[in-house]
Amino acid sequence: MNDPEYLIYMPYAIDYLRYRSLIAFAFQWYTILTMAMRCYGFSIPGFIVTLLLNISNAAFTAIVFFVLKVPEGSVVKMLALALGLAMFIATILSLISFFKHGLKFSLKPRFKFIKQILRVGFPSALTNIAFTFSQTITTRICIGLSPLIYQTKLYSSQVLNFSYMLGWFRYLLSSNS
Repeated sequence: MNDPEYLIYMPYAIDYLRYRSLIAFAFQWYTILTMAMRCYGFSIPGFIVTLLLNISNAAFTAIVFFVLKVPEGSVVKMLALALGLAMFIATILSLISFFKHGLKFSLKPRFKFIKQILRVGFPSALTNIAFTFSQTITTRICIGLSPLIYQTKLYSSQVLNFSYMLGWFRYLLSSNS
């Protein structure tokens, strides 16, 4: 954001992005495991693990802000640590759930299967890339207009995501009964 009021926070944002990227790279195994369980028809454990990840991240963040009262210079590192701890817990829970449902890892390549996956997965990946690109463009436009419009975009996106998650959860509960 080109507003001088927000430029003082740029070093914090850069540090947090670095920590977040490192943590996301290291602990995205819970996503892989929950997606694998979903492929075998176990979708509720993945939803529960993701829900627990978000709850624990919120709890750890609250602890950082309200209990530990971390000095201003260390807040970014502590928030990244809180996220890392939440992702570690989610990874452990998804591993437990993965093996509890009798699933196994197989590293033996199956080229026919890989070809089928790429036939479906490549267009799907292009869809995700196009969506991410469009979100980047609209975010940049909103930032250029005003910080208030950008905050409105973030708020409305979060409301839509929560609505989608709650709708999906309700669908899962109704389909299992």
